[in-house]
Amino acid sequence: MELDCMPAGMELFLAANEQQWNWIKKVIDEFDYYIVNVGGRYGTLSEVTGMSYTEMEYRYALETGKPVIAFLHEYPSKIETGKSEGSPQSRKKL
Repeated sequence: MELDCMPAGMELFLAANEQQWNWIKKVIDEFDYYIVNVGGRYGTLSEVTGMSYTEMEYRYALETGKPVIAFLHEYPSKIETGKSEGSPQSRKKL
C-alpha cells in the first residue's frame, strides 16, 4: 500500500459460478500483474471446466498477456497432510 499498490486477493471472491467468474476476470483485467501463490491445494473446481478457479485465473492472465508472478512452495512434499490436497486427481493437477 505504501508503494501505491492495491492488492485484490481472490480469496475475497467466492469461486462459485459463471457470474462470479466474469467478475473475477474483470478484476484481473483491472490490475497490472497477476500474482499466484501455489501451495498444497489445487482449489475449488469449476463445474463448467473441471479446473480450479486458481488455474482458470492463471490461464486467463496468460491469455490476456498479463504479467504473471508465481510463488511456489520450495518443498511441496513437506506440506502438512491437513494443508495439502487429499484427492489424487487434484494432486496430479496441482
